[in-house]
Amino acid sequence: MEDSTLPKRDVLVALNRSATTARLLSGVIHEVNNALQVISGTVELLQTRPDVPASMNPALERLSKQSARAAHVLADVLVFTRASVGDRVRVNMREVAEHSLGLRAFSIKRASLTSKLVAPEHLRFYVIGNRSQLQQALLNLLVNAE
Repeated sequence: MEDSTLPKRDVLVALNRSATTARLLSGVIHEVNNALQVISGTVELLQTRPDVPASMNPALERLSKQSARAAHVLADVLVFTRASVGDRVRVNMREVAEHSLGLRAFSIKRASLTSKLVAPEHLRFYVIGNRSQLQQALLNLLVNAE
């Protein structure tokens, strides 16, 4: 006789592992954001100092832009990890698509690919569903396309 609880147990273990991973990721994001705040604050201070050579300005500007970009990406990941998997609500698919493309932008660029959301600006694309699951499905499609 087979144990019919085994698949349920496997699902529970996987869900627990996912929840633990999300909590750990949330902590890592917090710590990296703290480091980015120090970096961007230091860059801002250096940009206002008169004794910093003008030749340093392009490098400081790059540091500023890249730390802001990294903070934005981390914020997007944090929103994704905190999304509830049980809620079914009205979801704007344009926002989900834009967010998904933003999360994958670095990987897409690194692979020498380009991405573009092609949808008329004046139209909204709403569905009833779970934002987190829709986001995951779209991310899977993007990863597969890469």
